[in-house]
Amino acid sequence: MTADNQIPFYLYQKIMNQIMLIILAIALIAMVCLPLLKNSFQRKKKNNLLTDRLKSETQSQHLKSSEFESWREAYCMGVDKINR
Repeated sequence: MTADNQIPFYLYQKIMNQIMLIILAIALIAMVCLPLLKNSFQRKKKNNLLTDRLKSETQSQHLKSSEFESWREAYCMGVDKINR
């Protein structure tokens, strides 16, 4: 530090370069991860809606299914493990 308690310019520039690098890295990671997370949550929501629809259909038909599974956002299956 200099006599008037100011940071020298070269040190200030080095700190700012490191901060900009950190901000850029976080922005790039967010640009990659956020669309993947969004897609995952949308797919899970569609699968849950499909499963809920199948549950309501089985209840309206007076069927018993203890376990439901969905895949590919288009297929859903109910399994009755009690009456195998």
